[in-house]
Amino acid sequence: MTRRIPLPVLVLAAALSAAPVAADSLRDHALTLFSPLPEHIDSLRGQPVTPAQVALGQMLFFDPRLSDTGQFACATCHNPATGGDNNRQSAIGHVWQSGPQNAPTIFNATLNRARFWQGWAEDLRENDDPVLRTAAERTGTPDRVVAVLGSMPAYVAAFTRAFPGQSDPVSFDSFVEALEAFESTLLTPAPFDAWLQGDDTALTPQARDGLALFIDSGCATCHQGVNLGGDAYYPFRVVRTPGTEDQAESLLCFSVAEADGAEYLYRAGTLRNIALTAPYFSEGSVWSLGLAVQLMARSQLGEDLREDQTEAILAFLDSLTGTPPRLTVPILPAEQALTPPPLPPLLEE
Repeated sequence: MTRRIPLPVLVLAAALSAAPVAADSLRDHALTLFSPLPEHIDSLRGQPVTPAQVALGQMLFFDPRLSDTGQFACATCHNPATGGDNNRQSAIGHVWQSGPQNAPTIFNATLNRARFWQGWAEDLRENDDPVLRTAAERTGTPDRVVAVLGSMPAYVAAFTRAFPGQSDPVSFDSFVEALEAFESTLLTPAPFDAWLQGDDTALTPQARDGLALFIDSGCATCHQGVNLGGDAYYPFRVVRTPGTEDQAESLLCFSVAEADGAEYLYRAGTLRNIALTAPYFSEGSVWSLGLAVQLMARSQLGEDLREDQTEAILAFLDSLTGTPPRLTVPILPAEQALTPPPLPPLLEE
């Protein structure tokens, strides 16, 4: 009598006797250049991030009353609903003038080592001091921020919960720390992270081809690390060639400005969520991501990409589009009789 072996046993035996799965050399190489996003950030500069700090920072992030004129919150230029930026060529200032540079995404920004397009301050390049201090001071003076926050009992209570044991918890330092705590939660895990961690199905064949081309052609020289950029400054910027403003975007409409000196050092921006954050480059000069890729290949690598190569790199870049955290717009404390009113905008002469 022939003994019948159960099917699950046969499957298991076949699996055990099969040859080992070949190692993925592309993933092995990618892991020397990139790393997946962490699941969460527990501490900043050695200090734990607490839920009370995150909740307070979320209120501060959405509160326009902390700007001198009461018109702008952090979320005005870094909108979590639109990729973490404002999808404009440049940021808008207090008298509705356009600023000189494009607002970068706030998503995953805690993990950047190079801050802002040109650093703004030398210590920020070393990341010794809170990067948000400089940004916050550009919209609201520290004394005014503290006065506004200290005038609202609900904010005072929130600061006391977030920074227990401090004799004066409502301070500009605590304001910056709370904002940093909230922004540390704005991580966007993407298919590329799943692929780096071993999920072979997370990247399409075209995206894999694009990643290989991205590495082999030299793009990863500047765009590497956990954020695929955001780590260093380079003498490079893309500008519209004068006289082409009325023409449709093409390689012929743009030029690259390069020169020695700190005034030409610009950050290699993060490529995470890049498909959501048009326009591109420090001046927001290019709206098409495909064109931006071609400009970089021609100007930085000396390569003219074929259409299929551009499409492959775009497929890889699309794998960097992540899932943002679910956010609820907070209900903010009501201003009181002693809350400083907004200042009138100072029109430039």
